[in-house]
Amino acid sequence: MSQIKWLTRIEVIDRPYEGRQMARNYQSLRAVKSPEGTLWLDSSISRNNLKSVIARVIRRRAGERFEYNIAGAAWGGPARIVRVEVQIDGGSWRGAIIDRRAGDAAWVLWSMPWIEPADGGHVLVSRAIDARGDIQPTREEMREKLIGNREDNSQWPRSIVIDSRR
Repeated sequence: MSQIKWLTRIEVIDRPYEGRQMARNYQSLRAVKSPEGTLWLDSSISRNNLKSVIARVIRRRAGERFEYNIAGAAWGGPARIVRVEVQIDGGSWRGAIIDRRAGDAAWVLWSMPWIEPADGGHVLVSRAIDARGDIQPTREEMREKLIGNREDNSQWPRSIVIDSRR
């Protein structure tokens, strides 16, 4: 579990594994709501949370102008990813195209054309949505359920600068 590239054997046990790496590096504080308030429990990280990120913005020359394409990946969660959306500069969410999917539990690669962006700075954010209707949380929403950063699956704003003269 620490250096899986040297995996030589798999052992099945009847309880959660709490070896040295798991107990130190794969722990998270989770919120449990009750009528008395919020209780924070220290628990093992045991699943991937719904997540997407913008990996790159591609620019290609198309005659006298440039065409832009925003691309990234999405993964995790207990249900199939059905949609990825992108927000530009705090505007409305727009649907991206899922370009590649290897299976219901696999990562998806996605992209979205960005038509004639204005020169200057921009903030791009993606979010994944699964078949259960779960939406990748904002940082503030994630902090309501988790304290630690090890399971941080919040939307990750990415800043870029467009200069069409170059």
